Amino acid sequence: MSAAHGLIAFDVDDYDGNNHAYEMTLMPAGEGMQMSYELMAILAGPLAALSSQDEGQEAALADLLGPALGAVEPAKLTDLSKKLLATVTRDGKPMKGHALDVSYRGNYTEMLVALSKVILENRFIPLLDGWNGFDPVETTPENPTG
Repeated sequence: MSAAHGLIAFDVDDYDGNNHAYEMTLMPAGEGMQMSYELMAILAGPLAALSSQDEGQEAALADLLGPALGAVEPAKLTDLSKKLLATVTRDGKPMKGHALDVSYRGNYTEMLVALSKVILENRFIPLLDGWNGFDPVETTPENPTG
């Protein structure tokens, strides 16, 4: 299936350099709207700073995100992350419960890359469309304008 059908495949390397095959399902609009609003509420300040950067000026994302994420209860970020990862399989295993715990133990960089992919592919934060070269809308002969 393609992104147009809601299933997206991607690969992420773990801390040892082992490649893992991911598949994710785009969230249905009912769930996705709430997720989008939650993420935008958390990231409103950094996104405003990012969008106000002069053309050609690159902001250090960590400098922008740090204060926003630091102001959010860690339990809320954990719950939000688990909801996002519930749409993902890693090497065919759903990233929930024990599989999530084992897969990302000491391997948080891979987890954060997967979370970023889920956020970007679902287009939860419209200001990030096109950010850092990311273009979630692919043009095809059936959809020439994306």
